[in-house]
Amino acid sequence: MNLEMNVKLLVCIHKAGTFLNDGHYMPVQVGKALSTADLHVQGDDTGENISRKNPYYCELTALYWAWKNLEKTDYIGLCHYRRYFDFTPFHYRERYMIRTEQLGKSQQLPSLKRLFRKYDIVLPVSMVFRESLRHHYAEHHVGKDMDVLREVIEELTPDYLEAFDTVMDRNNKLAGYNMFLTRWEIFDDYCGWLFPVLFELEKRTDVSDDPYQARIFGFIGERLLNVYCRRHRLKVKYYSIVMVDDERIEKMSIYRYWWIRMKNHGLYRFRK
Repeated sequence: MNLEMNVKLLVCIHKAGTFLNDGHYMPVQVGKALSTADLHVQGDDTGENISRKNPYYCELTALYWAWKNLEKTDYIGLCHYRRYFDFTPFHYRERYMIRTEQLGKSQQLPSLKRLFRKYDIVLPVSMVFRESLRHHYAEHHVGKDMDVLREVIEELTPDYLEAFDTVMDRNNKLAGYNMFLTRWEIFDDYCGWLFPVLFELEKRTDVSDDPYQARIFGFIGERLLNVYCRRHRLKVKYYSIVMVDDERIEKMSIYRYWWIRMKNHGLYRFRK
């Protein structure tokens, strides 16, 4: 276990199960204000919080809680109860599956002093799409939300507009899941930009009645993290994601799974 620094990796959970809860990993029950369950971990509903917005903001309610309430650490990050960074030296896939009993074997932190001498932030290996991020969002979500988001950024933080246009219109890669690990100062600055933008966007958009599309601000947060990194020219270290999924491993051939996850990386290279 890496104890050289004060580190908190938030683990977003919403139901009982197996998840990391030791050392630097800190479970946070998201949407706690709306839940009748008590998972006996830190909830996102204490202090200043947006816990009730969890159906729309997803894991970002844990991020907001940490920003407003967590004691400052040297490093801070976010992962999920089933998605974690693979910190082993050899990683090349966007994501791969593991069984529950394997959890923890690849989640031991590397030397962060050494890592962050060279890099500014850790992100997941990017997903690669056949189209730009704007077109991909329009295909899978509500396309007009991106137009409103651009207007908000242009009004509130116009210095981010070039990065936004580049990431959304001239790029087909996305480091997703709102997952990261970085220094507290970068985290603090990122949240100070992200949440005012999302809160203003919330005022100007209608949240869908569909539970999936209602997660609009979580989806947009994934994309804005990429915008922030480009705007500040952050040096990114990419790590693969492990997905804890016993049931899917039982049902799916691992060779078929690798083909599904890797085909876009082979067919759709980064296009500037």
